Amino acid sequence: MADYKFKNAYQEIEAEDIWKKLVDNIQVNTEFQSVGRTPKTYQIESVNTKLISFSGDDRKDIEDIDQSSFVDVLSKLKTIEVFNTNSSKLHFKGTDIYAKRSPLFGLLLTKGIIEKL
Repeated sequence: MADYKFKNAYQEIEAEDIWKKLVDNIQVNTEFQSVGRTPKTYQIESVNTKLISFSGDDRKDIEDIDQSSFVDVLSKLKTIEVFNTNSSKLHFKGTDIYAKRSPLFGLLLTKGIIEKL
């Protein structure tokens, strides 16, 4: 399992501002891969200031990452120097995006917000 960290350019940026940059730089139909041993391909279905929706591979329906869950989880992740989908479970627990860790990390990696170590 790979470890990740925030790229230097994003280490001091608040989670809310990372969300804004992310939604400003995502376009519908953009493809990205999840992280993990067997990466899966996903596609952005819609994006706005409150929601990023994606579909693909193992997802039966279109799934969402909402702004408030994203900001909450990213704020917690930013307190950890190095993280992965397993070590971050505690920070995702109880959120709507708990089961979306791998696609979320893949999106953050694709958009240059985090980097693989």
